[in-house]
Amino acid sequence: MNSLQAGGWKNEVRSSHVPFVDGQLFDLRILVLQNEYQVVINGQHCYSFAHRLQPGSVRMMQVWRDVSLTSVDIS
Repeated sequence: MNSLQAGGWKNEVRSSHVPFVDGQLFDLRILVLQNEYQVVINGQHCYSFAHRLQPGSVRMMQVWRDVSLTSVDIS
């Protein structure tokens, strides 16, 4: 997890816990809370990431690697 600020990437936050299984569908939710993002995968809290920018100023989220999105819902 990382953030791009003023044209440069900040320190990346990594975790050794990877709950994904090749070829298996998954449900990923990113909750925007007062002080942090929480990442929930298949109903299980997996990661937390403290806000580095005001959440209202975030304009993009990037998903990359070998992932096929079947739907995106912003609520």
